[in-house]
Amino acid sequence: MKIAPILRQLKVESERVSVLSQKTNDYRLKTIDYLLVHTGQHYDYEMSKVFFEDLELPEPDIYLEVGSGTHAEQTGKVMIEFEKVLFKEKPDLVIVVGDVNSTLACALVTSKIDYSKESGANIKVDAVNYKQLSVSNLTNSKNSINTMNARGYRPLIAHVEAGLRSFDRTMPEEINRLLTDQISDFLFTPSPDANENLKKEGIPEEKIFLVGNVMVDSLLFNIGIPNYRCLALTPFLCCIGSEICQPGNIR
Repeated sequence: MKIAPILRQLKVESERVSVLSQKTNDYRLKTIDYLLVHTGQHYDYEMSKVFFEDLELPEPDIYLEVGSGTHAEQTGKVMIEFEKVLFKEKPDLVIVVGDVNSTLACALVTSKIDYSKESGANIKVDAVNYKQLSVSNLTNSKNSINTMNARGYRPLIAHVEAGLRSFDRTMPEEINRLLTDQISDFLFTPSPDANENLKKEGIPEEKIFLVGNVMVDSLLFNIGIPNYRCLALTPFLCCIGSEICQPGNIR
């Protein structure tokens, strides 16, 4: 649900760049190639497939099929399988959304991976990648990142919905939020209070970007769809209130 508006905009931007490069004959402009990875943390119809259908999401390019388990089992399975994806695809950027176990697991793998460790790896350092990694490594003294990352041997990490806090560390989601934000290079926040939370935790302002709420984007997209096509609107509204159903809110 949270990735839907991001994928739609990636498609729009890629098409725009493609048209622009043809008009200007400037083929240095690059479209954005992306892969959608479904970890399988949520796997039944009502928690997965229905949203792909009603939010008009494409089928995942990669499905990890991790299934359920304890927090440790689920997080560990995602990390093992997602590392294989990174070594195979070698992306420049990994986008993680929200605060589930998959969010933290994928961010952790990305923060620690070193493409140069793979035998015969062909490493190409991108200038933008190097610049942002330098921000991460040099300006965040409270959370220094291994200096190998400054050489561009790992993807950058972007966290969508960064900075949200319940201030209740008994919630697994709160731990996922805190740790993911500490190791991300780009922190895309939904609200000004999220920005303030990150600053109080020592995150440099250069890494924080107020972009708005992707859940609202999904809601607005659904409102424009005729009811006979929009079976996901009711589950969507339930998901807006799903925080009520988290263990920390049930006494």
